[in-house]
Amino acid sequence: MISHIELPEDILRHIYSLLTMRDAARTTCVSQRFLHFWRCFPKLVFNPETLAVGRQPFFRGEDRGKYIFRKAQEVLENHSGIGVKTLKLHLSTCCKKDIDTSLLAGWLQAFVKPGIVDLAVLLPDCYAFEYSFPYSLLLNDDVANSRMPSVLKSLYLSSCGFHPTPTDDPRMLAFSWSLSRLRLCKVGVTGNEIWFFLSSCFSLERLDLSNCDMITYLKIPHVLRKLKTVWVRMCRELGVIESHALKLSTFSYEGRRLSRFTLGDSLETEELDMHAAHMQDMLQYAGSNLPSIAPNLETLVL
Repeated sequence: MISHIELPEDILRHIYSLLTMRDAARTTCVSQRFLHFWRCFPKLVFNPETLAVGRQPFFRGEDRGKYIFRKAQEVLENHSGIGVKTLKLHLSTCCKKDIDTSLLAGWLQAFVKPGIVDLAVLLPDCYAFEYSFPYSLLLNDDVANSRMPSVLKSLYLSSCGFHPTPTDDPRMLAFSWSLSRLRLCKVGVTGNEIWFFLSSCFSLERLDLSNCDMITYLKIPHVLRKLKTVWVRMCRELGVIESHALKLSTFSYEGRRLSRFTLGDSLETEELDMHAAHMQDMLQYAGSNLPSIAPNLETLVL
């Protein structure tokens, strides 16, 4: 009978990376080796579920957000910052006084690096116009020069500002080249800013916008040749949607009636699923325009 098997470190590290964050943290009590692995753990997710906040019977409602932020601080300040692929900071249940924005900025600076795949920052509603996601983190010269290719696939921001600014060198936006999903909820961003950012998201497949009340005009550029799904919800000031995405197959809209809606001059998709509230003229638009702009369309769902 074999009493002990010494696995190669790369295999052991891979097995360790498959654990949940809570289980990975518990293994640090077993050996120094696991403690070393923990300091390079790739999936850092902080929310009420992963931290088992609901299992703390003596917590008052206002204590839960404070607990989440404190636990995030403990883990991140003891992490090496190396090898992180997922960083999700779900801090929306925190109170304003629970969050130290200087610490938050430091964490993002330390962990948002070219190897990250999934990034989410969700703040309380009170921060929607008080804190801006540091857009400069997405301007990385190493990525632009292909020394460290970007693998960022998903970006989810909630209740913060997001202000992409034009740059003379479009290669500096290389962090967004690999992005396949963008979700913005209660984010302070203008139509021009979102258009500028989307113009470099060549791999984008899904766009979700909700309660982004600074957007009055949403223009989706034609360079998004992989974009298939667009969801727009309750952006109160939005009046115009203009899409030039050739492969769009699902469009869903909920909000006030738009003064103008167009899917551009050409649509290559064979299937199109369109859902909209307060847009009684969508049926008329589909009947009048789709036969000419979407010659390959075989299935239409309204």
